[in-house]
Amino acid sequence: MPDLAWEAGLSRYHLARVFRAALGESIRSFLIRIRLERAAYRLLETNRSVTDLAEEAGYGGLEAFTRAFSRAYGSCPTDYRSAKSCQWLLEAPNDLHWDPERRPIEIAVGGTPPLEMKLLRLPTMRVAALRTIGDYRDLEAGWNHIASLLPEAPWEQLGSRFFSIFHDDFEYSEKSTLRADIGFSVPKSFPIPESLHEVIVPGGIFASTARALTRRESPTVWPEITRHWLPRGGQRPLDVPALDIQCAWPLPFDNVPRRAFVGIELDLGPTRDVAPGQTLRVKSRCSQALSH
Repeated sequence: MPDLAWEAGLSRYHLARVFRAALGESIRSFLIRIRLERAAYRLLETNRSVTDLAEEAGYGGLEAFTRAFSRAYGSCPTDYRSAKSCQWLLEAPNDLHWDPERRPIEIAVGGTPPLEMKLLRLPTMRVAALRTIGDYRDLEAGWNHIASLLPEAPWEQLGSRFFSIFHDDFEYSEKSTLRADIGFSVPKSFPIPESLHEVIVPGGIFASTARALTRRESPTVWPEITRHWLPRGGQRPLDVPALDIQCAWPLPFDNVPRRAFVGIELDLGPTRDVAPGQTLRVKSRCSQALSH
């Protein structure tokens, strides 16, 4: 997996996500299926021993290979060879199978019209934030909590922008465990309220939706960015570099437009729970490279 990620120029997390989106199965499931298909083909077309084929398929022993083969084909390798079946292709969510002729293949990533995005440089941002855990669609409760904690609304005097920083992939994670930091931008001299913590998002190159999005559009736009726009453009984010930025106080939550931002080669760093008053410093390889 690390070697594949390096060849693709992606983080391991993003490679796994792009692969599943493009082919409909995980890298591990794909490799197991292709290796079993190869073994089944060679059982029919060669005289190689079952032990040799088990080793070639990456199994540590004959017993493990026999179990996996039997689950996939309904019979053990020896019986399969004796039956002289001509069907060695396994059912798959895509059209990719073991090819004895090793012909090159092309994988089309996405079939939807291109999402209009643009690249821009953002400065380092300091955010007074509240950690939320739960469904990203329920962030409205977190914003209401911030409003109750800070009735003086300091963001009005500061001219703040409002951030939702997402630390987990909402498509593949349990909704009740999703972590986000929501809050407002503050200058260096502003003391972080005791009920909140500090998040430092470094400056760098970001990909952003070219226009503001409604709340209803956001859930469909994020999959479009990660499944299609990033792979199509060869961009390389790290892990889950996702932000929503709003220029107006986010309540009522349904009415305030927001723009989606993905940091290119950006790592949102530690995603552990943070306590009020703690600083969460977001790591960025991109911002380091730009400073050189």
